[in-house]
Amino acid sequence: TPLPERGAKNPKEVARGEIIKRLYQIVRPYRWKLIIMTIAMVITVMAQMSIPLITKFIVDDVLREGNMSLVEPQLAMRLLGKLTLMIAIAYVVIGTMRVFGNGIMAWMSGRVTADLRSKLHQQMQRLTMSYHGKRESGELIGRVMNDTGELKHFLVEGVPYLFINTLSFLSIGVILLWLNPWLALFVFLPVPLLIVGGGWFWKHLVPLFHKRGNRNS
Repeated sequence: TPLPERGAKNPKEVARGEIIKRLYQIVRPYRWKLIIMTIAMVITVMAQMSIPLITKFIVDDVLREGNMSLVEPQLAMRLLGKLTLMIAIAYVVIGTMRVFGNGIMAWMSGRVTADLRSKLHQQMQRLTMSYHGKRESGELIGRVMNDTGELKHFLVEGVPYLFINTLSFLSIGVILLWLNPWLALFVFLPVPLLIVGGGWFWKHLVPLFHKRGNRNS
């Protein structure tokens, strides 16, 4: 649906939930790869969360001066070696899962972008000649190439970033509540300010993205 004028709000703007449903329909043929990629991301977050916890055990159970006097040096060194090995394994798991998950995501995003461009090309062939006569060629090419390129960028970098950070935030919250509820309260104090500030920031940033899209056209 063409906009009334450049930069104007689309009167038939689709709700975000509907956009996600449409996106899922495009990704649906590759849902098994999507499931595998999601599992890889979950394993990555679990490995990331284990490293600071293991470090806590090293400090509390091995390095703390009060514990060192109660534990034999050989047992302490043995425990330190086991915990250090666990951290090394966690880093190996993180690296392996990131390479594996990013590879699947790059392949999927390429296929989804190709499918979407194919559908757009078919749709453009069905439009009337008068429609093409009223539109700049750069605008039409921009819709097919630049906008789908932005979607690919979102799938490759945005989706994993959003998923991993959301899962990490929830995991950190649970761990902090388990360790010390008061500490968790102090950590979460700035969160409302971040949410309000983020909303204000994106409210001013989104129109700039629209301007950039129009300039590309």
